[in-house]
Amino acid sequence: MEQCTNCGSSEFTEGKVNKVFNIDGEVIVVDNVPAKICKKCGDESFSRDTLAHIQSIIYGKPKKYIKAKAFENA
Repeated sequence: MEQCTNCGSSEFTEGKVNKVFNIDGEVIVVDNVPAKICKKCGDESFSRDTLAHIQSIIYGKPKKYIKAKAFENA
């Protein structure tokens, strides 16, 4: 049985999440990423196929551009 790598729970729900990556100083957002979400702590895990797909699309042409605010926890 699969366990959460963060809290050890074995209870998950399937869902879609938005992920933010910082690649070479550029912020990249990928929407609607399929994920297993831990019911206890909310940690997200992704299948190998999903991770491979993300790697294949993040260097392509984006669907849209967005403005974002950036904060630093000083």
